Order: sequence, then structure tokens, then C-alpha cells
Amino acid sequence: MEASTVSIYIFDIFAIILVVYFLRKKILSKLNEVEERHVMKGVKNRKNPPGDEQQ
Repeated sequence: MEASTVSIYIFDIFAIILVVYFLRKKILSKLNEVEERHVMKGVKNRKNPPGDEQQ
């Protein structure tokens, strides 16, 4: 293998690791948002009893 081929492989591996890192970060932040919305909806439902709907 030539030196240029090895450098391309190293660059490709680095790029894949970088993409996976950013996608993982984005997915985890979205999951945290969904969990936060779910918790807030539960708090809101507990404050308003089922027979006491205000609109």
C-alpha cells in the first residue's frame, strides 16, 4: 500500500468517527427534549384532575 492510500484510510476513519459523534449528540439531545416534554405533560395532567377540564 502506498502512503497516500493509508492517509486516505486514516482520513476516512476520522470522518466517520466525527459524523457518528455529532449524530449521537443530536439524537441524545432530541431524546432529552422528548423526555422533558413527557414529564411536563405528566405534571400538567396531575395539576388538572380528570373531571376539572378548563378550556
